[in-house]
Amino acid sequence: MAPLVRLGGPSYQAIIDNLKSECMDPEKEQYYREQLKQWKENDEKVIEKLGELEEKLDLSTKSILQKMDEKLDILKQPVAHSVEDANVEG
Repeated sequence: MAPLVRLGGPSYQAIIDNLKSECMDPEKEQYYREQLKQWKENDEKVIEKLGELEEKLDLSTKSILQKMDEKLDILKQPVAHSVEDANVEG
């Protein structure tokens, strides 16, 4: 902004200040307000979907870990019996 004020003189400062807060064409303003509203709604939907995905991932992870624990328990049983049998024979 300073270069414009230097080129046009001090009177340009007031004009530039007015441009910063001046409204645009009402139709364009309404269009951009609608665009911003749509973007906000889309962002909220994306955040909601991410939350849902996070919950599903947590449930899937818990399910996988539970199944792994069950399989490990099944695998441990024959080993435990073999160790007990070896101790009895020894």
